[in-house]
Amino acid sequence: MAHKEFDVPEDKIYIPLQVGAALHESLGYLSDDTGDNISAKNPNYSELSGLYWMWKNGPDCDITGLCHYRRYFLNEKDELLKATELEEILKKYDVIVTGRLIYPEGESIYDGYAKKHYAGDLDLTRKAIKKYYPEYLPTYDTVMNGSCMYYANMMVTSQKLMNRYAQWLFTILFEVEKHIDMTGYDDYDRRVFGFLAERLVMVWIRHNRLRAYETPVGLMGVKSETKDVIAKSAKLLQDGQYKEVTAYLKEINTKRPDLFFKDSDTEGDLAAIYTFAEIMTAEERAGKRNLVSYSTDYKELTKLYVHLKELFTESLTDSTLYHFILEKNLSTEFISLSIQKILEDDREQRIRVYNYLANAYLNDGILHQARIYVELALREE
Repeated sequence: MAHKEFDVPEDKIYIPLQVGAALHESLGYLSDDTGDNISAKNPNYSELSGLYWMWKNGPDCDITGLCHYRRYFLNEKDELLKATELEEILKKYDVIVTGRLIYPEGESIYDGYAKKHYAGDLDLTRKAIKKYYPEYLPTYDTVMNGSCMYYANMMVTSQKLMNRYAQWLFTILFEVEKHIDMTGYDDYDRRVFGFLAERLVMVWIRHNRLRAYETPVGLMGVKSETKDVIAKSAKLLQDGQYKEVTAYLKEINTKRPDLFFKDSDTEGDLAAIYTFAEIMTAEERAGKRNLVSYSTDYKELTKLYVHLKELFTESLTDSTLYHFILEKNLSTEFISLSIQKILEDDREQRIRVYNYLANAYLNDGILHQARIYVELALREE
C-alpha cells in the first residue's frame, strides 16, 4: 500500500498499489480507483481502501496479503519474507500478522483508543457487530478489555480467508460509517476506520480460532511527514528558538501523534529535539545558558546525551561521570532531567547516581550542588 513513490522491493511478489488514487495524481503503480472501489474514502479508511480493492478486483491467487511501502514482514535474518517462506509458514498457520502491541499494565485496548481517539467509535463498532455478527460479541468484548492487539492492518493468508475477512470487516465498518459523526475530527482522527480495523484483526482471528504466526515488522525509512517536522524543529533549535520548539512540537503531537511513534520517528529525533529544548528552557529559567553555549545542533547534543547515558548505567565506581559533567559544563537542570528520562524505569539506579553525584560534589566542597542531589535522592525514598 503506497501513497507516495518509494523503492519497490525487487521480489515480484511485492506489488505496489496506490491507495487514495482517486484523489491524487498517478504514481504509475496499480491503483485502487478502478473497478469496484472506495478509493475516494481513503482519508477515512487509510490502507483499507487498498484492501477493499484487493477483495473486489485483485488477481486470483492462492495466497494474498497486505503490507505498507515502509513496513514489511521480516524473517529471522531481518529480510523481507520471500514466497517460499510464506508458503512454508502457511502450511502450519492460517494467517501471518504483526507481533502483538501490548498496552501498559492496567490499560485496556478500549482505554488506549479512548485516549487517542473517540471512544464512541468503538461503541458504534460494538453495535454494528451486535447487529450483523452477534456471535462475535463475547470475543470483541474480551479483546477490548484486554491489553494486546495486532497493528497496521497487515496480514498474509489464503485468498479465501482474506475475502472472508474483508466481507466481515467492511460489513461492520460500513454500518459504523452510517452512524458516525466526525464533526470536530482533525485529519488524523478522520482515519477512523483504519484505526478501528486494527482493533478488529485480533477479534476475527480469535473468534475463528485461526492459527496466527506473529512476525517482526521492518521499517524502511522515516515517514516523510516526520522528516518535515524534524527539519523545522531542528532549524528552530539551531536558531536558539527553543521555546518555540516545545510549543511547535506540542502542537504537532496534538494534531498528529502518529509522527512521534517509533515506527515514524525511527531514530527518536523528535524526542531528542524536544528534550534539548526542554532543558534549554529550564536552564534559562535558572539564569543559565550551559547547553546553548555547548551547541544548538541536536545531532551534536545527541552524541553528548548518548555518552551521558552510557555513564549513567555504568557501575559508578570511579570519577569518570563527575569529571565528564565538569568538563562539558553540564548544568544541574540537564543532569537531573536526563537522569529522569534515561533511568525512567530504574529507580534504584537513579538513587545510585544521585548519591554518587552528591558525594562527588561534597568531596570537592561544593556544598550547594551536593545538597541538590541529596534532596533528589531523598525524594525517591
